[in-house]
Amino acid sequence: MTYRGDIRLGETLDVKFTTRRFSTGAPFTLAGTPAISAYVGNGTTEITAGITLTVDFDARTGLNNVRVVASGANGFATATNVQLVITAGTVDSVSVVGEVVAEFSIENRSALMPATAGSTLAVASGRANADVTHIATAAVSASAAQLGVNVVQAGATAWGSGAITAGSIATGAITSAKFAAGAIDAAAIADDAITDAKVASDVTIASVTGAVGSVTGTLGSLAPQAKADVQAEAEKALRTYHLDHLIESADPGSIVANSSLWAALTSKSATPAYSSYVNTTDSLEAQRDNVGTAGAGLTAIDLPDQTMNITGSLSGSVGSVTGSVGGNVTGSIGSLATQAKADVNAEMLNVVNVVALIDGKTIVQSLIYIGASATGRVSGAGTGTEVFKGLDESTTRLTITVDSSGNRTDIVYG
Repeated sequence: MTYRGDIRLGETLDVKFTTRRFSTGAPFTLAGTPAISAYVGNGTTEITAGITLTVDFDARTGLNNVRVVASGANGFATATNVQLVITAGTVDSVSVVGEVVAEFSIENRSALMPATAGSTLAVASGRANADVTHIATAAVSASAAQLGVNVVQAGATAWGSGAITAGSIATGAITSAKFAAGAIDAAAIADDAITDAKVASDVTIASVTGAVGSVTGTLGSLAPQAKADVQAEAEKALRTYHLDHLIESADPGSIVANSSLWAALTSKSATPAYSSYVNTTDSLEAQRDNVGTAGAGLTAIDLPDQTMNITGSLSGSVGSVTGSVGGNVTGSIGSLATQAKADVNAEMLNVVNVVALIDGKTIVQSLIYIGASATGRVSGAGTGTEVFKGLDESTTRLTITVDSSGNRTDIVYG
């Protein structure tokens, strides 16, 4: 048995071992449907997933290769010791079940392991060359201009409050020239890195030169001068765009520009002009007076010729209507236009000649048969077949079959 070292979870390991003939000690083929299983520690669970056995590897008798894909998906885990054991197989008809062929561990031996499998530590002149990315789990940023390190402890002693003060930093030790362009940006400052508790209560910012991007929090309050400044600027903006004339100031004239929204609300011209607005006739109050309370001012409307749809009801007389009337007319109609008369006539003819209203017969057909049976000429009486002529005395309208009692047993309509 050989120990193959401490590997990382997910690595693929190849192990070779030789099976020999017991009588001679010479290499001999592992037979009998051989199988290799993995035992973890003191457990009895056999892992077979991810394990591939190749006997007589490379056509070498007795040389065997075991490939192990030691992944979590195959049942392997970190901080474990693993033994590879023959769980089925014979050598020269002798069982070799229980033979341990190799052992390895998964992240259970090495105190220091690379984050990337296969990586090595470069050592030159007795010194290790390393790129530091974290200190005490805190990320470190590094560039040609700076090395930013989150120092947790110095000399194994935690830094207490007041370890770094203004007096411990020499004058001019920290200047804008000491920082590369872009060395401190939003990404370099953690959330809540600067809070009220970290800024003295008496700190006053005299002025800000430059733009303030945005304020996403709340402003406690504005100083009296700041309030006055904001109000003055707001009033100035209102006066600049003449919005003060909406309520406070009288219209001096020529303020509303043509084609502006306000002009469009007050003028029907192709190019809206506020100058055409006359408040005595065009104002809402003037329009209300014209309409009257509840439409009382609309009792007498003289409309010129119009093309419109009226969905409500009209009471009174209507001079004429060109077009369709969808609803009912309860009053009298003076006269019908030529087309209207033709339409009525066509509908009447359709009803009496086409529509089968009486037992599958039209009104005209029914009258023809009634006239023939009541007043038409009859032939064949007493023969069992009676023929009735129409009112023209020549056209056969009914052929009736009767029995000996005179009962009608069949009728043919002509």
